[in-house]
Amino acid sequence: EALTANLAGRGISHLRFEANDLTNAGEDGLALDGAGTDIRIEGNRIAGVNNNGLRIDAYRNVTIRQNTFRNVGTAAGRGGSGDGQYIGLRVHSTENTLVEGNVIDSVGYNGIAFTDNARIQRNVISNYCLTKTDGGGIYAWNFLRRPMRDVHLISNLIFNGIGAPEGTVRGDGYTGVNGIFLDECIENVEITGNSIFDNRGRGMFLHGASRISVMGNLLYNNSDIQFAIKHNAGYCPVRENVVVDNTFVAKT
Repeated sequence: EALTANLAGRGISHLRFEANDLTNAGEDGLALDGAGTDIRIEGNRIAGVNNNGLRIDAYRNVTIRQNTFRNVGTAAGRGGSGDGQYIGLRVHSTENTLVEGNVIDSVGYNGIAFTDNARIQRNVISNYCLTKTDGGGIYAWNFLRRPMRDVHLISNLIFNGIGAPEGTVRGDGYTGVNGIFLDECIENVEITGNSIFDNRGRGMFLHGASRISVMGNLLYNNSDIQFAIKHNAGYCPVRENVVVDNTFVAKT
């Protein structure tokens, strides 16, 4: 147990963190600030965390594999304020990032949040956006329009996004719960072979996103819309997206 983070470090390189239990953190479960290289986080269990399960800054050569994250950021008011809080995996590494085979269950906001140069594959994400809304099982935001490259979202299983509508009234029916949400100026992303179902919002939402390849995905019984593309009032163009060979099924 910890008043703040279970484990925190800054500027670390050549770290192997494997088969550990991190529980009952007052803030983050595992936090790596600054920059470094060659990080492997594998086979750990992180549970009962008030803010982010795992937070990693601008590191390179990062592997996050076969970890379990449960009950992260589910108590309103106990996590941090502003953006980037109440997240299962907040991964801001910048080069050669692999997020693979993790189980993320019961999260206050986004299941996985990423920035650039990442392969996110074969993760199971469920029961997210329990505390905050306008997020996703997998989420990214690029409002500053930084160049993006080499991002792949492959064969993830995303379901049962719950939503937290208290205090938020938009009047347009938007619940703010999205399976995969690429938000404001995201570009150059491959989305292939994902299954997204039974969410109380949109299965996949491209908001002001360009050069996105959406191929071979299954979106089923998401309550609002299975697949949506929307501009952002001219700030981020919607250009050169390819949507091919997907299955979109609205149960009702």
